[in-house]
Amino acid sequence: MQNAKSWVRAALCLCALQLTAACSSFNIALPDFGINGSQPLQLSFAGPVSSPLPQPESASLILPPSDAAPVAKPEPIALPAVIVPGRKTQCVPFARELSGVNIRGNANKWWDKAAGLYTRSSAPSDGSVLVLRGYRTDRRGHVAVVKEIVSDRMIIVDHANWFNDGKLYLNSPVIDVSESNDWTQVRVWNTRTNQFGSRVYKVKGFILPADNRELPSVASLAS
Repeated sequence: MQNAKSWVRAALCLCALQLTAACSSFNIALPDFGINGSQPLQLSFAGPVSSPLPQPESASLILPPSDAAPVAKPEPIALPAVIVPGRKTQCVPFARELSGVNIRGNANKWWDKAAGLYTRSSAPSDGSVLVLRGYRTDRRGHVAVVKEIVSDRMIIVDHANWFNDGKLYLNSPVIDVSESNDWTQVRVWNTRTNQFGSRVYKVKGFILPADNRELPSVASLAS
């Protein structure tokens, strides 16, 4: 049942992206997801970045067997957005406040500091913290909060200071480009070019927050 839900969710996401090409406010070309060095996903939006993708009225899908339980229609995917907060924000305090994972120190230390305090995983889950290794050196790092699991190879994250500018980057797609589909290597959405970035980042893993946390809203963190 869970696999059927995930399959339909990913299929509807792709259909929504493809069918919006006919809309006057959007121009979307979807050759593939840029996995294994092929042409990256191209997204360009003429409308406001805060507008949700419209849902198609109908779509031709290969549905699960008729005896399977009905699958609820998913919510539309929010478009990537860049928010200028009241003050410049680093990735660490933003991820800490948004996820409830109470770890201090630089992002490149989070994975080791989480040992014995939080559950660490090699696979993403809603609300977990994605820990990236620096592109050229392990002396740097980055953390982002997983907002949604789109498929086994795509997640949506919220994070801050991606371009060292203190801004918040919301609803950012991240794709797994590892050969073994094990989330050890990813590419991150580039809002400046409206496509996945060319750099491949190594992933240390995902830190799962405690279950009894009370989380703030993104709006409160942007003030």
